[in-house]
Amino acid sequence: MKCQAKSFLSLVADKLHATSNGDLAKACVVFPTRRAALLFRTVLADQIKRPVIAPEILSITDFIDFLSPVKPLDNLSLIFHLYKSYKSQFPEESFDQFFYWGEMMLRDFNDISLQCINSDKLFASMRNLGEIDEMFGFTENEQEEIKRLWSKFSMKEPGVIETSFFKTWHKLPMVYNHFLDYAGKNKIVWEGKAYHEIISGLKNGTIQINREFVYFCGFYHITKIHQELAEELKRHVTVEFLYDADEYYVKDDAHEAGEVFRNLLVSRKFDFITANLKSLKRKITITGCPMREMQAKTAGLVLKEIYNPAEGSRVAVVLPDEKMLLPVLNSLPDQIDIFNVTMGFPVNYSLTGDFIASLCDLHQGCQGNPLRFFSPNLIKLLNHPVLPPDLRLEARQLIKKINIRQILWVQEGDLPARLGEFLMIRQGNSITDYVLNILSVLADKSVVVSELEKSIAAFVNKSLAAYKSLLHLVSNEMSTVTEWKIILKIISWLRIPFSGEPIAGLQIMGLLETRSLDFDKVVILCANEGTLPSSSFQQSFIPYIIRRGFGMSLPADRDSVTAYHFYRLLQRASDIHIFYDTEGSDFSEGEMSRFILQLLYEVSSKTDNNTEIVHKIVTARLAETDEQPIVISKTSGMLAEFREKLRVSKQGLSASALSSYINCKLQFYFRYIAHIRELDEISEIPGPDVFGKLLHEAIKNLYDGQAGMSESSFNDIERGMEPAVSQAEKKIYNDSQETKSGFYMLNHQIILKLIKKVLQLDKQRVPFEILGLEVEVKANLRTGFPVSGIIDRIQKKSGIIEILDYKTGQAETTSDMKKLFSDPKYKASFQLFFYNLLVKTKDPVAQTKAGLYMMRELQEGIAFLNEGEALSQQIADEFEQNLNLLIEEIFNVELPFTQTEDRKRCEYCPYKDICKR
Repeated sequence: MKCQAKSFLSLVADKLHATSNGDLAKACVVFPTRRAALLFRTVLADQIKRPVIAPEILSITDFIDFLSPVKPLDNLSLIFHLYKSYKSQFPEESFDQFFYWGEMMLRDFNDISLQCINSDKLFASMRNLGEIDEMFGFTENEQEEIKRLWSKFSMKEPGVIETSFFKTWHKLPMVYNHFLDYAGKNKIVWEGKAYHEIISGLKNGTIQINREFVYFCGFYHITKIHQELAEELKRHVTVEFLYDADEYYVKDDAHEAGEVFRNLLVSRKFDFITANLKSLKRKITITGCPMREMQAKTAGLVLKEIYNPAEGSRVAVVLPDEKMLLPVLNSLPDQIDIFNVTMGFPVNYSLTGDFIASLCDLHQGCQGNPLRFFSPNLIKLLNHPVLPPDLRLEARQLIKKINIRQILWVQEGDLPARLGEFLMIRQGNSITDYVLNILSVLADKSVVVSELEKSIAAFVNKSLAAYKSLLHLVSNEMSTVTEWKIILKIISWLRIPFSGEPIAGLQIMGLLETRSLDFDKVVILCANEGTLPSSSFQQSFIPYIIRRGFGMSLPADRDSVTAYHFYRLLQRASDIHIFYDTEGSDFSEGEMSRFILQLLYEVSSKTDNNTEIVHKIVTARLAETDEQPIVISKTSGMLAEFREKLRVSKQGLSASALSSYINCKLQFYFRYIAHIRELDEISEIPGPDVFGKLLHEAIKNLYDGQAGMSESSFNDIERGMEPAVSQAEKKIYNDSQETKSGFYMLNHQIILKLIKKVLQLDKQRVPFEILGLEVEVKANLRTGFPVSGIIDRIQKKSGIIEILDYKTGQAETTSDMKKLFSDPKYKASFQLFFYNLLVKTKDPVAQTKAGLYMMRELQEGIAFLNEGEALSQQIADEFEQNLNLLIEEIFNVELPFTQTEDRKRCEYCPYKDICKR
């Protein structure tokens, strides 16, 4: 289905031929984009049958650059210059304090220029409600809104934000006027000022137009400065605006896409109001997909069906969200070997941009100490694919060391030499110099990364270097936090330019790049609210009601512009595919764009049924697979090798290993036979395992060196609680400085409270004698099999040896042997009986008890086994008999390692992904 309507560029070419009498050289044709200007040359050339001098064909940016004596600066450069004017009114404020306001202030100043606002009246209006009512005739309701606005600043005790805003607003006129004067003296120009300079130059004759006709083609939202420029141009040449509009939205008073054209029709007529949306046949397919990656894949399948190489340039993929570019490029079908990308790819979505952001996190997360790094941030960087290859061996070794030792803070001295040289910021170097050096390394040809990432690193390096002198101007007034912010801001603004064949192949572009262009087949992705249209909220010093009164841009204006570009794209297309995300992100909840809802609601009735519309939902196909149980057969060699390792290590089986077997035989195999290591991770939030280690180490520190305990013994011990916990933190976190913030501070306080309760409980049980702390006990069973364990505390009270263990989590006690050897819920009791057996093996005549310090239930006292009675030799013998049977089962070659049948046990198993459970 191919649309037969003439393209807008063809209509412009016809108009040019009709009004120029064949002398095209007299005309200057201005389009919104360079791409439209380029393609217009092709369209015009196809219509010309004889040699002629071509008209001047420019984009609006090139037109302004051509006329303006000074090229406008980019926003970041302007912010540095604006700071000088800001400083004239706020000499006490640093660049750090200004940077937050700078972008907003610059945007407002530019808006004042573009809308030709009388700045004196604008600023005065905020202080004189009578004047603003007289000037603009505001209604009573609108005046009330202004009063309510300023009532916030009339409070007896305004807040910090209100006070700061009002203070800045009060001096804003002085800052603005100073900036105008400063810019004039230093020949500094921004977008709005460039227009004013051109208008002034046209008036005084310093700027001249060497054409007789100027055509502005395909524009929609015309600011007041554009109107003034056009009026001044009319004094010298013939000026005409050629608009591209359709009755569908122009004649519908409620349609936001036609608002500007309805206002224009009041005062003038214009040529190209078509009825294409109503009269032409077309099919619109709206597809909802879960997640954006699915959109890209599904769009690739659609392109495979609709793309014809012969008409490649008549097919467009439109991406309102630039993050979709790489997923779309990776999803293009093989038949599309020629394509042109007319949009830049954001650097901050590249691997290089992400690496620099990770560097920022690394250095900003050091809590004020530049000689150490927070391990989670460091590991993220060391695992990054852009990390130079010659550093990866050191990186892997350091990650292994961090995970094994659970190091929270990595000191400079712990870094391997080359990694330290790469990561540390040397004294005397600025953040900018440091990042430039990193980028130089990443752009080096010897670094084995993709050619694209090398190019991106070189591009970012060159771009950042251009701002280096500006950054150095305020280096003394700028913190490292702000310097990092500025560097990341620069990176977020950078776009990687792509090149391609603009008049052949598939066309891939953003929505704004489609201005003035027409396509037969269109694929639009990411048509979700918040993306199409985008979120239009922008902070401003100028409140909404004042902006509206002075005719400044409003959020509704930006939505209107987006609506026009969307509907204009559909005007001449015959086959349209629109995709949206059914899952959404943040707060969007998968909400489709309002434009889609409008199409679904009204398009059929407003197009005389010439438009077929299809709405469908695509879901991921889930493969159905029968779960196959995992069974590992034992071999004599496997078991002999395992037994030999136990003998050589002189450790034997531990209570933890045996509990693992009781929990799941396959888990035991993975961990102790196959030696598949569990993934060690350093968490930003200390987990239960770290908490348990801290508690054990702190209690050990408190009781270390103690023997006979009496009530008086606890006076010194209680005074040592804080140092004992801090010493434990230094060891567990491997940090030379105490960690006293966030979750670490919370853990610190909780552990102090728990230790205090432990001491209170122990104080009630004096006298007793501490025989050992964290005692490692090795023994051989009567069968000769080696076993071992580490007992938290062994003490003697009233002639009975007490075997004690600390539990920070939940634990249940039982003396039922059947439950001990079948249900992992009782692993804490299993462990105590195991430790009791070890002690009895060493001292068969000793009387023993075994109990748990249940940290959640310390008020109940120590939870002793066997209802607090001594554990007899008979109990130890019974446990040993069952233990021998368990070990025989482990080494029985006829019994394979199998999965547990209780799937609840799999929930927190580190090997559940292997088992697909």
